[in-house]
Amino acid sequence: MVKKLLRFFLIIFIGFPISVIVKTLNPIICIRFGQLHASRIGHFALDFGIYLSNKSNQTKKTIDIFTVPKPICNYYFLEYIKRHIFVVNPISFIIETLKFFPNPSKNIITPSIETSQSFDNRRALSKSKNKLAFTNKENEKGYNFLSSIGCFDINKLVCMNIRDSAYLQNTYSNETLVSYHSYRDSDIEDYRLGVMSLIDRGYFVIRTGKFANKKLDIDHQNFLDYPFGELKSEFLDIWLMANCRFCISSSNGLECISDIFNVPILFINASPIGHINSWSKNCIWMPKIIVDKKTTRLISLKEQISMGIINLSKCNELKMTFSEYLNTLGLEIQNNSKEEINNTFIEFLDKIENKSDQNKKDLNFHYDFWSILRTWKEFNNYHHFNIEEQYGVLSNTFINKYGKRFLENE
Repeated sequence: MVKKLLRFFLIIFIGFPISVIVKTLNPIICIRFGQLHASRIGHFALDFGIYLSNKSNQTKKTIDIFTVPKPICNYYFLEYIKRHIFVVNPISFIIETLKFFPNPSKNIITPSIETSQSFDNRRALSKSKNKLAFTNKENEKGYNFLSSIGCFDINKLVCMNIRDSAYLQNTYSNETLVSYHSYRDSDIEDYRLGVMSLIDRGYFVIRTGKFANKKLDIDHQNFLDYPFGELKSEFLDIWLMANCRFCISSSNGLECISDIFNVPILFINASPIGHINSWSKNCIWMPKIIVDKKTTRLISLKEQISMGIINLSKCNELKMTFSEYLNTLGLEIQNNSKEEINNTFIEFLDKIENKSDQNKKDLNFHYDFWSILRTWKEFNNYHHFNIEEQYGVLSNTFINKYGKRFLENE
C-alpha cells in the first residue's frame, strides 16, 4: 500500500510537471526516456545493442535517459553500458506518466522493454555504426585469465553456454519461473562428443555461465568447466562471450553478448522454432523437435503454426508452461541426440573455417522454410518482413534427418 501511494505521489507531483516540460520542449529538443530489462542478460544485452545501433543511424538529435531497475543480472555489464548511455535511477514513473499524454512514443524508447521479448527484426545490429570495445586494461585482464588456464590463441577460443535450471534456481525463489523455462534445458553430458571434436580440431572450449547443476568431466588441457572454477567473475562472463572465435548456446540469453559483439553463434537444442535468430550472420540453429507422444510422429512446421506452439504466445495466454501446453495436445519436446549435437558442431566449425558450401538443395529448403514461417501471423514481430533477407539457417544435420517431414503438410 505504501509503495502504491509513493508511486501515485511521484506520478502526480513530479512525473506530470516533468512530462509537461518534456512535451513543451519537443519542438526544440526531444528528450526521451527508456527502461532496460536487466534481470536477464539476454534482454539486457540485446535491448541495449539494438538501441545503440538504432541511435548510431539516427538523424534527429535526441537526449536519451535510461533507468535500469533491479534486479541486475550482471553489475559489470551495467557499468559497461553506462559508457554509452545515460542512466538515472529511478525514473520509471516518468515513463508511466508520459503515457497519459498524446503521442507518448515520441518521448519513450521502447525497443522491447514492455514485451520482454528481444528480437532484432529490423536488422539494427547489422546496420550499426558502433564498434563495441573494452578498455586496454580490461583486455589485459581478460588475456591474463586466458594465459592462466593455458589458452594462448584467442582465435581458437570457443565459449559454450548450455542451459539448465541452475541460474534461475540460484537467482529466483519463484518455482513457477524455473519450471516455465524447463523446456529449454538439456543434459550437458550430451555435449561431450561435440566438445571433443572441437578439441581435436585444436580449439580451446570454455563452458561458460554463472551456475550449472552438473559438471562436464572432461580431463583435457583445452577444456574448462568455468561455472565450477574459482576464477569466474561478472567481468569474465561478459568479456569471454564477446571475444571468443564463436559461441555455442542453447538459447539461454548469454549468447546475446556474442550477438551484439558480432561473434558467430551456433544455437543447439534451441526452441521454440519461431524464435530462430534470423538477424545474425554466420548463425546456425539446431532446434529441438516436437513429436506426437503416442506415435512419435514429427510435428511439421505448418502444424506448429496452426497449433500455436511456434512460440510462447498461446501457452502464456492460457497461463501454462510450454511443456504443459504441449502435454494438453498430446505432444512432447525432444532434445537433440549426442550424435546430432556432434555433427552440428562439426558442421558449424566447417562453416567458420570456410570448409563448407551450401548446395542448391539446402538453399531451396531454407527458402521453403521461411516461406512457410512467413504465414505465421506474428512473423513480423520476430523477423524481418522480407523472407529473402533472413540470415539465420537451420543446420544441415537437421535438414538431412528431418527436413522433408518438417516441411510437409499436416
